[in-house]
Formats: sequence, C-alpha cells, structure tokens
Amino acid sequence: MNDMTQRRNICSVHTLPGAPLLRVPLLRALLGRAPLLRVLLGRAPLLRVLLLSVLLFWAFLPAAGQQFSVRSFRLLPNDISAYIHPVMDLNEEACALIKVVCESDFAFSTPLGIVKRSNEVGEVWLYVPSATRLLTLKHPRWGVVRDYRLPLRLESRMTYELTLHLPAAPAPSYMPKLHTQLPPLFRPQGRARMVTAWTPPVGRRRKEPLSYLLMAEMGLGGDYPTWGLRAGVMRRWGLYLMGRWDLRAVGETTESCNKEGQLLGSGSTPYYTGQVESRRYLATAGALWRMVDEWCLFGGVGYGSYLLAWQRAEGNLVKNEGHSAQGVAAELGVLYRLRHLTLSAGVNAIQMSQWEATLGVGLRF
Repeated sequence: MNDMTQRRNICSVHTLPGAPLLRVPLLRALLGRAPLLRVLLGRAPLLRVLLLSVLLFWAFLPAAGQQFSVRSFRLLPNDISAYIHPVMDLNEEACALIKVVCESDFAFSTPLGIVKRSNEVGEVWLYVPSATRLLTLKHPRWGVVRDYRLPLRLESRMTYELTLHLPAAPAPSYMPKLHTQLPPLFRPQGRARMVTAWTPPVGRRRKEPLSYLLMAEMGLGGDYPTWGLRAGVMRRWGLYLMGRWDLRAVGETTESCNKEGQLLGSGSTPYYTGQVESRRYLATAGALWRMVDEWCLFGGVGYGSYLLAWQRAEGNLVKNEGHSAQGVAAELGVLYRLRHLTLSAGVNAIQMSQWEATLGVGLRF
C-alpha cells in the first residue's frame, strides 16, 4: 500500500506546471535519490526557482573564473631601458615603455597606436606615445579587457610595469619518463662535450635622429640690446655658431681715458658734454648636449668687443678704456625643445667684465 501511494505522488508531480523543470538531467539525478525533495519541488514554486538559481550560478562560476584582469600598474624609476634605447613616435618625441608581464600570445592596442612591440623573456615591451591613456588587452582563450585606463600619466623615456591576474592553468598530465638505451653501435665515443646556449650579440645603441636649429636671439644688459642668430646641428651631441650686434656704430676716437675720465698720459680731466656712444658685438662657436628629455646645455667661446666713448666739449670722442673690453668672449646656457619649437636662455661675457643675458626662440627641423 505504501508503494502504491508513493508511485501515485510521483506521477502527480509530473503533471504539475513545474514538471519540465524535473526533466533536467541533473535534477533528475538528484531527485531520484530524494523522493521527498521531488514532492516539495512539485508543490512549492518558490523553492523550484531558488534551486534553479543556485544550480545556474554553480554552472557558470567556472566560466567566469576563466577571465583575466589587470593586477597592478606601477612606475619603474630605476629602469632606464626607455632612456638608453629611445623609440620616437610620429611627432619625433620619445615614447614611454610599458613592460607587460605576460605571454607573447596577448595582443594590445591603444587609441594612439603602438609604435613598437618587442617580445622579451616572460614579458612584452610596448613603446607607446606619452599621451596614451587607454590600453586594450586581448587573448584568444581568455577574452578581452577593453579600454583599461592607466592610473598613472605616462612620461617620455620612462618605464612602467603592468602585471596581469591570469586564470589558473590546468595541471599537466603525468607522462612517465621513458629510459631508452642506445645499442653499442650508436653510443658516442670519447668524453661528452658541454653544450652552451648561444647568446646573440648585443646591438649597438640606437642613434638619435639628426636635427637642425635656427634661432633668433636678443641680448640684454648693455646700453642697447643686441640682436643675432644661432644655428646648430645635433643628435645627442652637436655644434653651433652664434653672432650678435647692437646695430650701432661709434665714430673715430682720438684719445683714451680711464674710468674716471682722466686722459691717459697727461692725467688731466677735460670737460665732457655728457654725450656717450657705445657699440657691442660678439661671435662664438661651441657644443650642444642633450642632458635629459628635451633639455639641452650649450656653451662656447669666441671673440667679442665692447667700445664706450665720451664726447669732449671740443667735439672729439675719447675712448673710455676702463669700461671698454675686447678679446675672448664666452657663453653658457640651456635649450628646451618643444616639438618643433626651441627656446633658449643664457649669459655671456667679454673678457669676463661685460656681462649680458640672452633670450632666444627658433625652430627645430
């Protein structure tokens, strides 16, 4: 009697609206061992929905675990790979280097493009423009991480590291090691030789592209500003020529005096009208050196002249030897290259007595 009642209850479960749920193979296997649970599912719709949700979550949990993600992104301040071997983008600016710790079967893309990719041991090197903000990572098996926003602002010639959180690899199947012994006829004779791995030769350092400078300059600090040009050519090192003049001229001088105005030779002090004439010019040649990023240092020597003359009451001009100087001129300053624009600032002196500050602006091509 009890067997007949149990069979009648099971048949009534199959006739309920939730009967299709019981046709799922997994549920059928579970409910075959728990008749009471099968009866409850047929009479409690809410319990059916709850159990189905748990089973679906359990089924899709392994698939969700197969996705990869970005674990960390950090600056490597002691890594000088991007500084020693710079890669230039289309704007002739040095790229930033991102070292992605992953296998070589990953693919990468950015809105500004990837200038160069290099597959190294255990990581992939990506040279990207310094304005890059988003990075897309793709894998043929694990999917895509699209438009990952870099947490740090990239800088030219700096190196960064990006590490990934990868799904756990399946355990390798055990393969028994086969030990085979060659016949005596094929055994090597004599002592075994040590085989060493071949190491490729280290490549030469990549040369920076040749660039030319043409700048207009102005000198300040004398009686009148001086105007001139500076032209140069450089890679990491370079040479330049510079010349400036205040566009003034001084008439012929007939006598000379010291700083106080006393005539040399006689020692007398004539009457001066107060009118002063001066002239300054200089020309130098020197070296250019790119220190870091787009900052350059320049310095050179050459010849310069500064002449100061006072007018006497009689109308003739007297050269002031105390304030005039001519001979060796030297200068020192810095350049900053902003794409195709170049700015400069520096100082120069004639005989280490007549100092002048300089400012310049020009083009690099």
